[in-house]
Amino acid sequence: MTASIVPKRTETAGGEGTADTAPVSLTRILVALDASEHANRALDEAIRLAKSADGVVTGIHAYAAQLHDRRFKMMEGGLPDRYLDEEEMGYQREVHDDLISRGLNIISDSYHDAGQAACEAAAVPFKRLSPEGKNYAKVVQAARSGEYDVLAIGALGLGAVPGSLIGTVAERVVRRSPIDTFVIRDPQRAVGDGPIVVGIDGSPLSYGALMTALDLAARTGAAIHAVAAYDPYYHYVAFNKIAGVLSEEAGKVFRFKEQEQLHEELIDDGIAKIYQSHLDVADTVAADLGVKISSLTKPSSAIWKRSAPPYW
Repeated sequence: MTASIVPKRTETAGGEGTADTAPVSLTRILVALDASEHANRALDEAIRLAKSADGVVTGIHAYAAQLHDRRFKMMEGGLPDRYLDEEEMGYQREVHDDLISRGLNIISDSYHDAGQAACEAAAVPFKRLSPEGKNYAKVVQAARSGEYDVLAIGALGLGAVPGSLIGTVAERVVRRSPIDTFVIRDPQRAVGDGPIVVGIDGSPLSYGALMTALDLAARTGAAIHAVAAYDPYYHYVAFNKIAGVLSEEAGKVFRFKEQEQLHEELIDDGIAKIYQSHLDVADTVAADLGVKISSLTKPSSAIWKRSAPPYW
């Protein structure tokens, strides 16, 4: 069964709307494959979501044969003497080139074979993409092609370092991907095993995230938690820093004590109301679609205040 959500225009307190915040399409999903646990979970989730949208899954695995060839030639000078004969070196180059070109292609095909088998079992169409070149660069290039709606990738690959939260390939891809990117951090969990948390700040992108979350919830049965965060302590720190350098006379001219009290009231009440209004809009959008969302905070307030100054 295909679930779809069509957004309606909802006005915020400031007159801004949430138009053009449709959920991301799931009909063309690109999945980075490397046979790791994280990549396998990304494939499973991509198949699951694509099936709900009558979509297609495309697996991508890049192999850098030319890079290996260049590195082999750079290391030739360090080979044992028996390999430094010109005729022997030529033979070794041919053997290495054949092993690399054929071997990496066979590995790539094996990843795609597994992906195709999983897709066929779920009756989801599968396509193969095996570009030659640097892995992260080729994945980003594919994401930029305009042929895919979503990219799914594992946070860690086969070369994962113990204790790492995200690998270098995933980090580089996420920073450069122009399309929505689904990153698997825990290969033991599926979408819907826990709530989907959405950060709301009043921007069109945040409401787009909400619409996508609502769409995913309809497909997976996941709960939605909306969170709006603001930091009043930053403003307090800024005021105190300014107060510390003002002379007594300057403080009187600027009526700093009075301004500080006014500022604190604006922050405590005004900003809180603004962020609460963002959550009210989120509630309205969800209610229009027949979905109830909840907050991560209690009691009824859905505003979370940071308890310490920011560090960025």
